[in-house]
Amino acid sequence: MAKKEINGHTYIVEPHPVREIQGFARRFAALASGPVLSMLGGAAESGEGMDMELSKLDSKDIQESLLFLVDNISDDELDQLFEYTRRDGAPLANEVNYNEAFKGKWADWYKVLVFILRTNGFLDFLSSP
Repeated sequence: MAKKEINGHTYIVEPHPVREIQGFARRFAALASGPVLSMLGGAAESGEGMDMELSKLDSKDIQESLLFLVDNISDDELDQLFEYTRRDGAPLANEVNYNEAFKGKWADWYKVLVFILRTNGFLDFLSSP
């Protein structure tokens, strides 16, 4: 379990069971060869690895990489990613909670998405040799 404060709200992410997320993991690895790898690879080369802070990266690179990722995964995969995440104790698998959490807060949505990916180790392999 991982916990993070984002704009005054507490997000808790439980790692996904491997069998439930392995299809997404394979697709994410394939997508990582695009802009996502470029963005995160720069942090790995700088020695920061996946412990980098998004604020240290160029905002244009972050935006392009996340848009590429989001544009290339299905709505079902996004739902699957948010399934084990809670905001202030409310499960984001619930459509009402999800809509309330991110209505007009796309920047928060992207931050939480990256937090989910990190918690599940999807970004770890990018800093490996």
